[in-house]
Amino acid sequence: MKIRGRATKRGFTRGATEDDYWFGEYHKVLLGSGLRVVIEFTGSELPEQNIPATVKCLWFEREGRRLKLSDVPPILLAESYADYIHIAEAGTFDPQWEDKSAL
Repeated sequence: MKIRGRATKRGFTRGATEDDYWFGEYHKVLLGSGLRVVIEFTGSELPEQNIPATVKCLWFEREGRRLKLSDVPPILLAESYADYIHIAEAGTFDPQWEDKSAL
């Protein structure tokens, strides 16, 4: 999965799994800021395989609570958005991605 490779190179790690079988997030802790960046994608089974995937969204958390973008320092927002775009470019757009990614 190309998304995994790009996410890992940008310092993201795999998010929690559902039933030790499926995951749909990569995250990165921004040291010193207390922020966690989350990139959600259509998901993958474990062990990870090279399957088509689509990046869905980007958000920020602090202490498990989602933040408004206005609460994120502009430089961290810009850097995280650049990561998001770089990672998303590895994805494959498919108009029926929701049907194909449903379990």
